[in-house]
Amino acid sequence: MKGISPLIAVVLLIAFTIVIGGILLLWARGFVGEPLLEAKERAEEEIECAYGYIELSDLEYCEPPKLLGSIINRGTIKLKNLTIFVIYPAPTLPAEFPLCTDGMKIFNCSVANLSIDINELYRFNISTSSGFDEVRITTHCPGVTHTVKWGRIKTVC
Repeated sequence: MKGISPLIAVVLLIAFTIVIGGILLLWARGFVGEPLLEAKERAEEEIECAYGYIELSDLEYCEPPKLLGSIINRGTIKLKNLTIFVIYPAPTLPAEFPLCTDGMKIFNCSVANLSIDINELYRFNISTSSGFDEVRITTHCPGVTHTVKWGRIKTVC
């Protein structure tokens, strides 16, 4: 019985090794490449968000129950997806007010779309019940928030 020649065996072994190497390379690229891209995007957003600063001011609570105030972007980047949270004592969950705009005024909606440019100011008026401890505004940047305690909110409108 004859076998294959040693030269053909070496060529087949090298071809098999190259194919397996290629498969492993594609697997590794998908396994490592995607998380690296996500990490890069998160890092870029964190660096950008370091320049963000949002402020709630001129807060007033009036009867019938409504909360009035101003939102000012004091940072050096545009901030997006603004949401106001009215925080009540435990165990009550906070009331969430995603903010939207139609170009002229802002209002409460189901998914926030409000963006605020550098040094831009918006006035808001939302209906909420009394008994809350604080009001917080959040943005698309996780660390760019501002909280105002109840004691700093005017109660005469």
